[in-house]
Amino acid sequence: MSMIRQAGVAAAATLVVVVAASCSSEPKPTADLAEAHTLVSQAEQSGAQQFASINLESARSELRQADQDAATDKPVLATRLAQEASVDAELASEDGPRLARGRREL
Repeated sequence: MSMIRQAGVAAAATLVVVVAASCSSEPKPTADLAEAHTLVSQAEQSGAQQFASINLESARSELRQADQDAATDKPVLATRLAQEASVDAELASEDGPRLARGRREL
């Protein structure tokens, strides 16, 4: 094999390795999942089940699916669902006490 051909093969092999490394999976959504779990727990403790159950159940459902997606190597979906769960849990945490106050005022 000529020197030029060997250099070409080596360059092609290096390119394949670099491309394969750059196509590796997305980073794990660990932080997003941890935040979503914390916010769902806080919503559950704030009385959201009684006064904001729709938002809380939505957060729980999204979080369950995010956990499954993370376990089956779907980090982009897991991240998106964890973020959606966080938003729904925050809404439940805010709405639960507010609605409870409103009910007491009636």
